[in-house]
Amino acid sequence: MSAGLVAIAATLCAHAAEAPPAADPSPRPPMARVDLQGNSPTTSRAGHAHLVLRADSTDVVVQVPPANGMTLPMHLYTYLHQGSCGSLGPATAEATRRVLGYREPSGLWTVRNTLPVGANTLRASPHALAVRSGPADGNQLLYCGDLRLS
Repeated sequence: MSAGLVAIAATLCAHAAEAPPAADPSPRPPMARVDLQGNSPTTSRAGHAHLVLRADSTDVVVQVPPANGMTLPMHLYTYLHQGSCGSLGPATAEATRRVLGYREPSGLWTVRNTLPVGANTLRASPHALAVRSGPADGNQLLYCGDLRLS
């Protein structure tokens, strides 16, 4: 083996023995994915939502296929309900700050929002995430998904 290769091997071994890099001091907040099932007129379609859970709020990114017969661009209203999609209780939070969906290259419509409900509240009892059309389209329930957080 040449002296150059020995030097490279020794350097690599020395670096491998070093301590691993320090962990990021600010841990990432917990995340969850919610599968959204279509409701009439989107029964055969499914979307999803990604949640970033924080102590006093939850960031939500909803991605759903387009609904037939809706005014474009789609207006998507995100609601958090007590209970489950099979039995929606009262809306406990509404995210209406951003309602205008935008179309991704994948063809899905996306809307991002923050719900004023923290992780502990969502874990304490069953909740469902509902996505409704805008007033111009009759406030129809388009998609719904049960939150299963542990």
